[in-house]
Amino acid sequence: MRYGRFVTAVRVGVLLDTVLVPAWAAWILGEIVANVGLKLALAVIRDDAGDRRRLSLFSLYEALDRQVFPTRPDALALVDVSGLLAGVPRAREPGEIRRHGLDVLLALGSGRPEAPMLGTARHGVWAYRYGDPPLFEPVFDAAPVTETALELHDPGGTAVIYRSTGTTDVVSLNRNRVPILWKSARFAVRRLDGLASGTWEPPGERDPPRPQAARASPPDAARASPPQAARASSPDATVVLRHVGRVAGRVARRKLRNATQQHQWFLGIRRRPADRLPGDDAGAWHTVVPPPDRSYADPFVLAHGGRTFVFFEVLDHASGVGSLAVGHLDDGGLTGIEPILPMPHHTSYPYVFRDGEDIYLIPETGDARRVDLFAAVDFPTGWERVATLIEGVNAVDATVLRHGGRYWMWVTIAVPGGRLYDETFLYSSDRLEAGWTPHPGNPVVSDARRARPAGRPFLHEGRLIRPSQSCAGRYGERVMFNEIEALTGDEYRERSRRCLGPEWTGGPNLAAHTYTFDDGWEATDGLRLFRRGPLGTATRRR
Repeated sequence: MRYGRFVTAVRVGVLLDTVLVPAWAAWILGEIVANVGLKLALAVIRDDAGDRRRLSLFSLYEALDRQVFPTRPDALALVDVSGLLAGVPRAREPGEIRRHGLDVLLALGSGRPEAPMLGTARHGVWAYRYGDPPLFEPVFDAAPVTETALELHDPGGTAVIYRSTGTTDVVSLNRNRVPILWKSARFAVRRLDGLASGTWEPPGERDPPRPQAARASPPDAARASPPQAARASSPDATVVLRHVGRVAGRVARRKLRNATQQHQWFLGIRRRPADRLPGDDAGAWHTVVPPPDRSYADPFVLAHGGRTFVFFEVLDHASGVGSLAVGHLDDGGLTGIEPILPMPHHTSYPYVFRDGEDIYLIPETGDARRVDLFAAVDFPTGWERVATLIEGVNAVDATVLRHGGRYWMWVTIAVPGGRLYDETFLYSSDRLEAGWTPHPGNPVVSDARRARPAGRPFLHEGRLIRPSQSCAGRYGERVMFNEIEALTGDEYRERSRRCLGPEWTGGPNLAAHTYTFDDGWEATDGLRLFRRGPLGTATRRR
């Protein structure tokens, strides 16, 4: 049988510390076994159960952090994979491994592959780069984002074959690790599947090999344990204590702020000259600030029947549940606000758009695990559901555009256990109401700095621009304007050109979260803090 360029299934070997592996690694093994285009052909197991990392202050911190900030499903829970490895040949020495004719050797143990292993597979050793200890440094430094990568190592050097950026949780190492591990587990599976199907090839260029620090080892180390990987180290006690102090300070500041101040989303509206990005106009915005017990967010502007309407989310602070509303614009501001499309669950991001003479609405209904399409039957308040475009996924902020004779939909989807900031998937169809198929390059964006949609795509100076959210450091911190350079059934490519940041208000503001325009009007939203009243903080925005 032929799988892409391969006459037989891609032969994959795995490097493991023991048969007890973290749940994210067990998931990868299960996917390899279940994929007819892949063959789990070899297991290289260190069998170092008796050589566990010594108890240290850092390991105590990790255990306490997991207990205080549990995250489900737990990517770090240990799983016995003996059953998955039943009947799989085993080897330990590099020469023995080469005889198994592997296409890829996938490292799922600790540390980084060492030199003797690098020539044992046709397409090298694939290993994750998480830092040492894994994913700790961004939390320690309170970095806005955490970058992870899957790297290909061979005697010629190193190449990144998958890269992703996620928002850092600066309070908990466990809460930072778990979503990233679940997300990155997909990297290896996607690249292996692309290799088997012929839709992806390893890059030809390599960076020079990175030097590894010398490590003292007992005389019989080579015999007792194969040269699989450089072992992970732990920060010393001084670093751990400094980190705990930093985290305690962050938690204290957050609790004080939440006790004394309240978040509130609000709208910005102004007239828009033709064909320019908002950063090109220094004109003032008119702010629409809701009553203290609610927030207004996700504004979508649409002109119809000689009037200009704004659809938006109304977030009730007491319940944390959003609903949708619409008002109309004039020089006096936003008036005539009415509720629309009542639902029993949270709704937001009222993506309203025209298709010919018809007007449609796609609300964010992630709690329902589907993307629904509504048609206007009594505009602007009467809507009827006409189709479900995608179902069975945690999908938010679906954004549809007809371009080049085909419908395209960008939507953020979180893998189980992952976050709703990091990855945007692309679908297409020749019909609006059915036939949506995923793009072979999905996710087409894996970067929390520009993944999640933030409004209708539009043409600017003849170029197609996709607004997206930057969630680096804060949810919805700014709107990025990305020029789409390639949009076909086989290829997708975009690059960020400009942004709209919190400074749009000219005053205190923490965000710029959505941007749309129509009929000479444009709208965005922002986030302010004010002294807390008797009602709770708006916490539902995600």
